[in-house]
Amino acid sequence: MDRCFAVCVVDAAGRQQHCTAAANEVLSAALERAGILVPQACRGGACGACVGWLACGEVAYRQGVSRSRLEKLSAEGLRPALLCRATAASDLLINMPNGWNVVSVSPLSQALVRAQGGLGLT
Repeated sequence: MDRCFAVCVVDAAGRQQHCTAAANEVLSAALERAGILVPQACRGGACGACVGWLACGEVAYRQGVSRSRLEKLSAEGLRPALLCRATAASDLLINMPNGWNVVSVSPLSQALVRAQGGLGLT
């Protein structure tokens, strides 16, 4: 059985949502399962649409992540997490960028978004 970690996301207004993520589960999938839709365009970690900022905890990455993008963001003093590729390596506290909110979406709305291939926001 995979180990699970607690994930808390906080938006710019200070609203919080909590979920759990298995160690092998991509964070965007765990968040969407909890009703928190994550903007994604490439789903490969290159575009940065899915970036969240780690306030606490550690993530691991699947292959195919743009390491140069992570290094650039890290050099600016931020701890980025590309949520479409990152998996939890510990319990996490993630600050979401301005414009995102963590208000849960109904299961029907989640199903409709998934059926249309995600949000695809850039």
